[in-house]
Amino acid sequence: MARHKFGQSSADWTFEVGPGDIPVLASGVELTAWSAVTGGTQYTDLLDSGGGAITIITSGDGGTYPEGTIPEFSGPDGITALWVEGGVGTRYKLTATDLGDTLDGKLDLAGGSMEGELRLSDDSPAASQDYVLAHASGGAPSILPFSYTGILSVRTGTGRIYNDTGRALTIGTVRASAATGPAGQSLIIDVHKSGTTIYTTQANRPTIAAGQVTGTGGVPDVATWAAGEYLTVDIDQVGTTTPGSDLTVTIPST
Repeated sequence: MARHKFGQSSADWTFEVGPGDIPVLASGVELTAWSAVTGGTQYTDLLDSGGGAITIITSGDGGTYPEGTIPEFSGPDGITALWVEGGVGTRYKLTATDLGDTLDGKLDLAGGSMEGELRLSDDSPAASQDYVLAHASGGAPSILPFSYTGILSVRTGTGRIYNDTGRALTIGTVRASAATGPAGQSLIIDVHKSGTTIYTTQANRPTIAAGQVTGTGGVPDVATWAAGEYLTVDIDQVGTTTPGSDLTVTIPST
C-alpha cells in the first residue's frame, strides 16, 4: 500500500480565539494524528514533505510556511483520512489531498475503463478487472426456465433456447420443481445440448424424488455451452402412482 498526502490545502489551517471571540491564525501549533474522532490510535508513523520521519505536525510560523498553515505531510500506509488534535481536546478530520491523483491513475476517462483491482477498506480484492469487464459485457449469471404444464408424461423436449450471447457459457446446477411431486418413483429430466445429453453420467440427471416437489442434478459432464448451440429438456421418467404436474426446470448459466 502507498502513503497518502495530507495538509497544505486551502482548508488546512490552525486557529485560536482572539479578542472579541474572533478566530485568528495560530502559528507553531503541534498537532497529533489519530484514527478516530475520539479514542482510537495515535498515528506516529508520519513523514514530512521531504520524507523525514515525524510524529507530530507543526503549523507554519511565517518562515517556511505562512503562519497557521498545516504543512504537507504523509500519513501511514493506506490511510486516506485521519483526525488531528492541537491540544484543546477537539479533533478535526483531514482527508488525503492526493485521492484525485490516485483515481486518475486508475481510470481511463476517455475510454471508460478501469485498470487494476477494486479493493475493500482492508485491502482485500473486491473484484478484479476481468470480473468487472466480463459482467459489464453481459457475463452476469442468468437463469433459463423451461416449463411443462398439466399432468406430466415421458416426452422428448422440442422447445429450444439458443445461446445468442456470442460467447461460450458455462451451465451450472440444474433444478427441477413441480407443483405436484411424483409418487411411486422419482421424476427424472434430462438436458440436451444440440441433441446430446449434458449428463454423460446419467445418474447425475436432475431428479425429484418420490414425495418431493423439487430436486437438482449433479455437475453436468458437458458444461460448456458454445455460442449458437441450443438446449432442450426431456422428461425421462415420471411417478408411477402420481406422475407429477406443472414442471419447471431452471438452468443457470454464466
